[in-house]
Amino acid sequence: MADKTVSSWQDLSLQAETLKTAKDQLGVLVASFEQRQQEGRERLKTLKRRLEEVDAKAVTLKSIRDTSALAGGTAALGFDKVEQQVRDLTVRIDMELATPGKTKDSANAASTLDSLGSTVHQATTGDNVPKIDKTPGGK
Repeated sequence: MADKTVSSWQDLSLQAETLKTAKDQLGVLVASFEQRQQEGRERLKTLKRRLEEVDAKAVTLKSIRDTSALAGGTAALGFDKVEQQVRDLTVRIDMELATPGKTKDSANAASTLDSLGSTVHQATTGDNVPKIDKTPGGK
Protein backbone atom coordinates (compact mmCIF):
# COMPACT_ATOMS: atom_id res chain seq x y z
CA MET A 1 0.00 0.00 0.00
CA ALA A 2 2.82 2.37 0.87
CA ASP A 3 4.55 1.63 -2.45
CA LYS A 4 1.35 2.41 -4.32
CA THR A 5 0.97 5.70 -2.44
CA VAL A 6 4.60 6.67 -3.14
CA SER A 7 4.21 5.74 -6.80
CA SER A 8 1.03 7.80 -7.08
CA TRP A 9 2.74 10.73 -5.34
CA GLN A 10 5.65 10.56 -7.78
CA ASP A 11 3.27 10.41 -10.76
CA LEU A 12 1.35 13.42 -9.48
CA SER A 13 4.59 15.31 -8.83
CA LEU A 14 5.75 14.55 -12.36
CA GLN A 15 2.41 15.66 -13.79
CA ALA A 16 2.51 18.85 -11.73
CA GLU A 17 6.01 19.62 -12.98
CA THR A 18 4.94 18.92 -16.59
CA LEU A 19 1.95 21.23 -16.19
CA LYS A 20 4.17 23.94 -14.70
CA THR A 21 6.58 23.64 -17.63
CA ALA A 22 3.70 23.82 -20.12
CA LYS A 23 2.27 26.84 -18.31
CA ASP A 24 5.63 28.61 -18.48
CA GLN A 25 5.96 27.86 -22.19
CA LEU A 26 2.44 29.11 -22.86
CA GLY A 27 3.26 32.28 -20.91
CA VAL A 28 6.24 32.89 -23.19
CA LEU A 29 4.07 32.31 -26.27
CA VAL A 30 1.40 34.70 -25.01
CA ALA A 31 4.01 37.39 -24.36
CA SER A 32 5.44 36.85 -27.84
CA PHE A 33 2.00 37.09 -29.46
CA GLU A 34 1.17 40.23 -27.50
CA GLN A 35 4.42 41.82 -28.66
CA ARG A 36 3.74 40.85 -32.29
CA GLN A 37 0.22 42.22 -31.98
CA GLN A 38 1.53 45.56 -30.71
CA GLU A 39 4.14 45.70 -33.48
CA GLY A 40 1.44 44.93 -36.04
CA ARG A 41 -0.77 47.70 -34.68
CA GLU A 42 2.11 50.17 -34.87
CA ARG A 43 2.91 49.14 -38.44
CA LEU A 44 -0.74 49.47 -39.37
CA LYS A 45 -0.90 52.97 -37.87
CA THR A 46 2.20 53.93 -39.86
CA LEU A 47 0.73 52.54 -43.08
CA LYS A 48 -2.57 54.34 -42.50
CA ARG A 49 -0.75 57.62 -41.83
CA ARG A 50 1.29 57.21 -45.01
CA LEU A 51 -1.83 56.38 -47.00
CA GLU A 52 -3.49 59.54 -45.69
CA GLU A 53 -0.46 61.50 -46.91
CA VAL A 54 -0.67 59.81 -50.31
CA ASP A 55 -4.40 60.57 -50.49
CA ALA A 56 -3.78 64.21 -49.69
CA LYS A 57 -1.07 64.41 -52.33
CA ALA A 58 -3.30 62.66 -54.85
CA VAL A 59 -5.98 65.30 -54.26
CA THR A 60 -3.35 67.97 -54.83
CA LEU A 61 -2.23 66.29 -58.05
CA LYS A 62 -5.81 66.00 -59.25
CA SER A 63 -6.33 69.69 -58.57
CA ILE A 64 -3.20 70.57 -60.54
CA ARG A 65 -4.26 68.28 -63.40
CA ASP A 66 -7.75 69.80 -63.44
CA THR A 67 -6.30 73.30 -63.39
CA SER A 68 -3.98 72.40 -66.23
CA ALA A 69 -6.85 70.93 -68.22
CA LEU A 70 -8.97 74.03 -67.65
CA ALA A 71 -6.09 76.17 -68.83
CA GLY A 72 -5.95 74.11 -72.03
CA GLY A 73 -2.68 72.39 -71.18
CA THR A 74 -1.82 68.74 -71.32
CA ALA A 75 -1.27 66.47 -68.39
CA ALA A 76 2.48 66.33 -68.86
CA LEU A 77 3.13 66.23 -65.13
CA GLY A 78 3.33 62.43 -64.94
CA PHE A 79 -0.09 61.77 -63.45
CA ASP A 80 -0.35 58.35 -65.05
CA LYS A 81 2.87 57.28 -63.35
CA VAL A 82 1.70 58.56 -59.97
CA GLU A 83 -1.70 56.90 -60.33
CA GLN A 84 -0.02 53.59 -61.23
CA GLN A 85 2.26 53.90 -58.19
CA VAL A 86 -0.78 54.51 -55.97
CA ARG A 87 -2.48 51.39 -57.40
CA ASP A 88 0.69 49.32 -56.92
CA LEU A 89 1.08 50.59 -53.38
CA THR A 90 -2.52 49.73 -52.56
CA VAL A 91 -1.99 46.17 -53.81
CA ARG A 92 1.22 45.80 -51.78
CA ILE A 93 -0.42 47.10 -48.62
CA ASP A 94 -3.38 44.77 -49.11
CA MET A 95 -0.97 41.85 -49.56
CA GLU A 96 0.99 42.80 -46.45
CA LEU A 97 -2.15 43.07 -44.37
CA ALA A 98 -3.25 39.66 -45.66
CA THR A 99 0.13 38.06 -44.88
CA PRO A 100 1.48 39.66 -41.69
CA GLY A 101 5.06 39.23 -40.59
CA LYS A 102 6.80 39.68 -43.92
CA THR A 103 9.13 42.58 -43.28
CA LYS A 104 10.50 42.46 -46.83
CA ASP A 105 7.06 43.40 -48.19
CA SER A 106 6.86 46.14 -45.58
CA ALA A 107 10.21 47.52 -46.69
CA ASN A 108 9.09 47.42 -50.33
CA ALA A 109 5.86 49.23 -49.47
CA ALA A 110 7.77 51.85 -47.50
CA SER A 111 10.18 52.27 -50.41
CA THR A 112 7.27 52.66 -52.82
CA LEU A 113 5.68 55.21 -50.51
CA ASP A 114 8.92 57.17 -50.37
CA SER A 115 9.26 56.99 -54.17
CA LEU A 116 5.65 58.02 -54.59
CA GLY A 117 6.17 60.89 -52.17
CA SER A 118 9.16 62.08 -54.21
CA THR A 119 7.22 61.84 -57.47
CA VAL A 120 4.26 63.68 -56.01
CA HIS A 121 6.53 66.30 -54.50
CA GLN A 122 8.27 66.84 -57.84
CA ALA A 123 4.95 67.06 -59.64
CA THR A 124 3.47 69.52 -57.16
CA THR A 125 6.44 71.84 -56.63
CA GLY A 126 9.07 73.61 -58.60
CA ASP A 127 8.55 74.58 -62.23
CA ASN A 128 5.02 73.23 -62.64
CA VAL A 129 3.28 76.55 -62.08
CA PRO A 130 5.22 78.20 -64.92
CA LYS A 131 4.40 75.16 -67.12
CA ILE A 132 0.72 75.59 -66.39
CA ASP A 133 1.01 79.35 -66.92
CA LYS A 134 2.63 78.77 -70.33
CA THR A 135 -0.18 76.52 -71.52
CA PRO A 136 -2.63 77.95 -74.03
CA GLY A 137 -5.16 80.00 -72.14
CA GLY A 138 -2.82 80.29 -69.13
CA LYS A 139 -2.10 83.70 -67.68
